[in-house]
Amino acid sequence: MPRAQRHGLRQCLLTLQANPGRCQTTPESEDLRHMLYGNKPYIYRVIYRIMEKRKLVEFLHIRHGARQKFEMDELS
Repeated sequence: MPRAQRHGLRQCLLTLQANPGRCQTTPESEDLRHMLYGNKPYIYRVIYRIMEKRKLVEFLHIRHGARQKFEMDELS
C-alpha cells in the first residue's frame, strides 16, 4: 500500500469514532460492519465491530478487497 494511501486509511478509520454505524453490516455476520477504502487497484476492506457499552470501535481485520470472504475463525 502506498504511503499516502496508508495515511488516508488511518484518517478514514479515525472518522468511524464519530459515526461508527454509517457502514453496512457484513455478509458474514450481522454483528460486524465493513468499510471499503481506496481506489482500484488498492481497495481495502476494513472489518470492525461497535462496542456500544464501552463506546469503542474495534478493528478486527484489514484486507485487500479482491480477496475472498473471510471466515469467522480468522478473527480469533
